[in-house]
Amino acid sequence: MKIALEGAMCTGKTTIGKLIADKLDMPFIEEAARQALLAGFELDKNATLESQIWMLGHQFREEMVNPKGFIADRGIISIAVYTCLNQMIREVPKKMFLIYLRECLKEDNPYDKVIYFPPNVLKMQNDGVRSVDEKFQKMLHEQYLHIFDEWKIDYYTIKTVAISDRVDELCELIKPTL
Repeated sequence: MKIALEGAMCTGKTTIGKLIADKLDMPFIEEAARQALLAGFELDKNATLESQIWMLGHQFREEMVNPKGFIADRGIISIAVYTCLNQMIREVPKKMFLIYLRECLKEDNPYDKVIYFPPNVLKMQNDGVRSVDEKFQKMLHEQYLHIFDEWKIDYYTIKTVAISDRVDELCELIKPTL
């Protein structure tokens, strides 16, 4: 089972993802942006096309290393969402990169389940990786919903708030298909 946890920053993806991966004994793929930051790339609104391509390559490698399944703290969809909102990337390269990402998802859907974590459920905390800008978080939320709809991506929106309830909710969703 290949699962991508998607959503804006500070929505609980990393915390819940690690707990579920541990509980279900599945590999956990850390968000590519965390590795990009360590490699010296800018993130969020300041990311370049080079950083987005680097994150995509990193994501592909991590997913290929775990062909039997994984829980990914973000996936290819997140790279598309952040690329759409990035003002640093010129329009033509941005459009070409987004076409490539869309084709990657259409031709060989890499995820059995996409789980969406909506914003404004948890208080944002600065983790030193992603922005805590609420306006940017709202823009990300709108872009996720747009891409899910436009690219016809089937996804499940997490409904609970408490950490233990979220873990139980997602384990119930995932277990029958393992």
